[in-house]
Amino acid sequence: MRILLIVPGTYSWRYPGQIQPHTGIAYLAGILKKNGIEVKVLDMGLKYHAKQLFSTLDIFRPQLVGITVFSFFHKRAYDLIDNIKDYGDYQVVLGGAHISAVGDRVLRESKADFAIKGEGEETLLQLCKTIEEGKTDYSNIEGLNIGVSKGGIISNFRMTILAVTLIEPREFVSS
Repeated sequence: MRILLIVPGTYSWRYPGQIQPHTGIAYLAGILKKNGIEVKVLDMGLKYHAKQLFSTLDIFRPQLVGITVFSFFHKRAYDLIDNIKDYGDYQVVLGGAHISAVGDRVLRESKADFAIKGEGEETLLQLCKTIEEGKTDYSNIEGLNIGVSKGGIISNFRMTILAVTLIEPREFVSS
C-alpha cells in the first residue's frame, strides 16, 4: 500500500520564504510507516509545481493521496484535488483543521473521496488497510466521511482524540 501525503503550498506574509515542517503530516507518516504502509510526503510549500506533482504520481503510483487542508487556503487545496483527479484515477482523502471545522461540507465542495474529522492517525490507518485489502466498504471506519463519488455522503462518528487518552494529567503537576 502506497500513500502520497501532500501539504498544499501556503504563503506566510509574516515569514516569507520560510517553511516549517508540518507536524501533523509527520505524525501520520510515522504511524503509517510503522504499520507497513509506504509513504511519500510532498510539501508544495517547497516550491514544487504541477510538473513535480505529476512526476511523483507517475513514479510512486499511490493508491491513496492525502491532502491537509488549511481554512485560509482551502480553495487552493480544492484546485489541487481537481488537478489530481483530472490527471488520473486517484482516491483522495482530506484532513486537517479545516475538515474538523466544516465536516462533510468539503465533500460537497470538492472532488475528494474521503474526509477525516479530528485526529486522523487511526482513521487513516484503517482506510489504508481497507484499500490494501481490496475492500470497498468504508462504512465501519470511525471518523471517516465518505464522499459522493463513493455513493453518497456518509458521516461516521468521530473517533476520540488520541492525545487526551495518552496523557496522565497528574504527571504534569508539581507538588
